[in-house]
Amino acid sequence: MKLIHPLKNKGVVTSTYKQRGNHFHTGIDLAAGVGAKIVAAASGIVVQSTSGCTAGYQRCNKGLGNYCVIDHQNGYYTAYFHFTNLYVKVGQKIQAGEQLGTEGNTGYSFGSHLHFELRIDLNLVQKEGSIDPYPYLFDGKELPDTQNNFLLEIVAVILVVGLLYVGYKRGYFSKVSGYLKKGS
Repeated sequence: MKLIHPLKNKGVVTSTYKQRGNHFHTGIDLAAGVGAKIVAAASGIVVQSTSGCTAGYQRCNKGLGNYCVIDHQNGYYTAYFHFTNLYVKVGQKIQAGEQLGTEGNTGYSFGSHLHFELRIDLNLVQKEGSIDPYPYLFDGKELPDTQNNFLLEIVAVILVVGLLYVGYKRGYFSKVSGYLKKGS
């Protein structure tokens, strides 16, 4: 899966995916100014969409502000936080590049920006399950398809189990004939 930049006019990176004292910043912050268009980084379905926050109320939606999450239906999710205006609803199908809302300063935020996360789960702002999105946005790197990897793992397990069964039936593996006593 290839990602496109979630800010229509790109903006600047104001914070990266990194450890910050005793807190891990699980995404990247991008700023282009209040009202800048935020777009979907890839196609998918909106699975979370929460609004109603105004700038200045830092605890709104546990600090996430107005936000949405898109399930790309291949094992990946993208999350977008701190919107001023959010235009999408849960269940809505979204195309890559489609506008989700506008950049803002809602939730736990000190200045207008988009906090963008790439995840393999819905445990937002948790380090586990998060992926550094920078190489996929700026270095042209493509995300591997997790569903295809899962199918390959299943095929590998079936092959190994099958080979073990054939080996046992043909006598390549012998039964245990005895045990050593402790200390011998």
